[in-house]
Amino acid sequence: MNTWATSDTWITSAHDNPYVGPRAFQPGERLPNREREASEIANLVVAERVVLLHSPSGAGKTSLIQSAVTGILAEKDFRPLGPARVDKPPPPGLQVRNRYVYSLALHLLGEHCTDTQLLASSTLGQVLDRAMAQADPPFSGRQQPVLIIDQFEEVLTLDPTDWEQKTNFFEELGSELNSLCHACESDAPERTAGPQAPDGPHECPRPRRLWLLLAMREDYMGGLESYRRLLPGHVRARYRLDFLTHHEARLAIQRPADDWGVRFSDAAAQALIERLAMTKVSSPDHPSEWQPTPYVEPVQLQVVCHRLWRDAKEASHDGFDAIDIGQVEAADIDDALSRFYGDCVAEAASTTGVPEQTIRDWFENQLITTQGFRSQTVTRPAPGQEGVQLVRLLEDTHLVRADTRSQNTWYELEHDRLITAVRKSNDVWRWSHLLPWQVTAFDWQRSGRPKALLAPARELPRLAPGKDEDLTATEREFRAASVEEAQRGRLIWGVRSAARMLAVFCLIQTVVIVALILLLV
Repeated sequence: MNTWATSDTWITSAHDNPYVGPRAFQPGERLPNREREASEIANLVVAERVVLLHSPSGAGKTSLIQSAVTGILAEKDFRPLGPARVDKPPPPGLQVRNRYVYSLALHLLGEHCTDTQLLASSTLGQVLDRAMAQADPPFSGRQQPVLIIDQFEEVLTLDPTDWEQKTNFFEELGSELNSLCHACESDAPERTAGPQAPDGPHECPRPRRLWLLLAMREDYMGGLESYRRLLPGHVRARYRLDFLTHHEARLAIQRPADDWGVRFSDAAAQALIERLAMTKVSSPDHPSEWQPTPYVEPVQLQVVCHRLWRDAKEASHDGFDAIDIGQVEAADIDDALSRFYGDCVAEAASTTGVPEQTIRDWFENQLITTQGFRSQTVTRPAPGQEGVQLVRLLEDTHLVRADTRSQNTWYELEHDRLITAVRKSNDVWRWSHLLPWQVTAFDWQRSGRPKALLAPARELPRLAPGKDEDLTATEREFRAASVEEAQRGRLIWGVRSAARMLAVFCLIQTVVIVALILLLV
């Protein structure tokens, strides 16, 4: 799940809603399921020291790490550093040793270090030493550091061309995993307290070796093959996290409500699972159709349950003690997803400065076909760094999924169920934010540009003359096509008028000639 809040609609507070919506579970929040998985991952980290946690996009890796795995590691005398990410680009004009080390430094030291140049020039070892030295509360003698890097596929996708930077980063990471503090290397293996040098006490910022937990989308795992030889054990210890089983989905639905004294009935939970555990399947021989699956996607479940709770609360004025099957059957899942999509797009537009209309048009023109199926595109909603940041935010919210093939990154909707949600939200937004002719322009584009939808000649003065910079490409093309069609219409009207006048003149001339002939006869 994503780690940034989309809007106040989705920010959960202790007095508002037990379901977190689309955001990730935070430290201190109780994950209603996955206890077994969290324990297995923590035990694997302790036993193997370097672990790769992988899953399909949206399976809940961030939630599992933040709300459960870090706590279990702490109980075992391991001190998590992070979760951190390698996603932060250096600001323009700043020269950095390694962009991935710099990003980790921002995540781990950002609150304690305002010297940007120091962060930019630091090695990974220096970053880790400072993070441990500045830890609050301080490291105890028994605690071991565990570096956690979330969404690790970003090291492979942010810049497919910087092989040297990637190699250097993995070399530094492998070196830190293989080494102790130089003054500690002669310590006995069984020693767990702070090490001492032979000539006296030694204050060591790194009590023992470094442990490492990497989390990434499994469709990018192949990209690690070129680098895993640089890490101890070649990242042989791996754990796959899948979507929720129906049993896990039931726990995620019922446990939060139970904690708040509200009974989410078995029948209602089962009905909701059956509605969520669906995917659209198509083949050359059969039309696309929705078919049941053995899993539920956590993001969709949280979004829909969050909305169900709000609806029940508003309908009962805070006085409800149960959610039954009738409320689930009456719930509009597409509407909940549509609101989720709208909030995410609005927040992404505010964060990046890319116009909301541009983002919405990109979803509908590039990611959905005119027939209503998912499509793929290599085009981002905006050029340059703004476009890169924007698609990354959209990936974090699990609206969009990226797939890198042959040095090209392709984008598509995360799920078929979002098609209806996107179109519904976009239609509502356009009618409330755009002029009628702008809405018609989009319909013209979506319908294959039929002439019947072009603006008539009498409406042309209203099509924002002289404001090309404020219009989208589709709106400019619609206006140009409408003007061209109006000119063609005027030309045709002129030709027809001339033809009618010529016909009348010929008729009059014929009548005159006939009359003269009759008079002469």
